[in-house]
Amino acid sequence: MGMQPLSGNLFVFVNRDCTRMKILHWDRNGFWLFCKRLEQGCFQQPSFAQHPQPDLSLTYDQLLLMIEGIDISSIRYRKRFTKNG
Repeated sequence: MGMQPLSGNLFVFVNRDCTRMKILHWDRNGFWLFCKRLEQGCFQQPSFAQHPQPDLSLTYDQLLLMIEGIDISSIRYRKRFTKNG
């Protein structure tokens, strides 16, 4: 995929049925592999129609919402104060 597995990023893989998710992460000593299999329902993935590439960047919050079963395409973010504008 042209990405560095030792970068410290999380790599998320979901099967075709969207019932299993694996997350691969490198720390200083080796790889972590997190696996989750749903007994009911499926993971709601972001729409790939907007992202034709196989890789998609998510924020930490978006990943947590996806794991918890919340459709991240229907989320409305409220405006928050930021120091830079």
